[in-house]
Amino acid sequence: MKRIILILVLLMFAFALIGCASAPPQVVITTPVSGAQFDAGQDIPIVTTAGDANGVTQIELFVDGQRVKTDPSPTGQPQKTFSVQQVWKATTPGAHIVIVRALTERGATGEAAISITIVEKIVIATPTPTLAPTRTPVANVTRLVVVTPRPATPTVASVARSITFTEAQMLALINTALAGSEFNSLSVSSVKFQNGQIIINGTYNVSGGLKVNGSVTLAVSASNCDLKVTIVAAQIGQFTIPAARKAEMSAAIDQAISSAVAQQTNARCIEAITIANGKMTITYR
Repeated sequence: MKRIILILVLLMFAFALIGCASAPPQVVITTPVSGAQFDAGQDIPIVTTAGDANGVTQIELFVDGQRVKTDPSPTGQPQKTFSVQQVWKATTPGAHIVIVRALTERGATGEAAISITIVEKIVIATPTPTLAPTRTPVANVTRLVVVTPRPATPTVASVARSITFTEAQMLALINTALAGSEFNSLSVSSVKFQNGQIIINGTYNVSGGLKVNGSVTLAVSASNCDLKVTIVAAQIGQFTIPAARKAEMSAAIDQAISSAVAQQTNARCIEAITIANGKMTITYR
């Protein structure tokens, strides 16, 4: 009986090891967002973060099923998490499927996919103005000058477009922004789009190795053609964040979101921001 129990325990341990070895790594494409549009001929930066407990060894970029770039771990050794920017030059108009695949040291793979659209860049030629004919003097005759008016330059009405961020993309974006700022002791564990606001939950590392849970509520709006992030509520444990620190954190997150929008659009004016159904949609011209 003891021998049977020992065999069962060993089998359960083996299955657990197999499950750990085969668990796929987590992959998140931070930018661009799915549905983004780019002009033909543009270099498109694709930023990805991959993580795995056993260590990620490389990240591969595929476009329409063809591998176009492979980047190993920056240290040459498996890392539990690392980010990479891979650039693809868009040449063919139409919809394209972008897949980023991460490979672990144990051979497990995980991937994330988005769809982007490449459009022909429209170039409008400026019409050449018609020159007035040379005046020729005629004796005892009133000189006549014929002036042809310059054709009016055609105007092209801008078309409203939009891009969408998911909660997972916003989580990666905010963590990257905080890690590169003075708020690097704050680690965000979840992001929720709720009631037109962004709810951030995470932990704050204080002195002595202690960790305190905290929550921050953001409002994102369009103001004077720019994106504006405002912290409407913030609580770290039993402490309330001062107004000055709220403004600094808002500025760091504002800059991160604005940079992500600028990387994947040619937006001249942000008109509206909608947060609903687990997505944040930014309408721009």
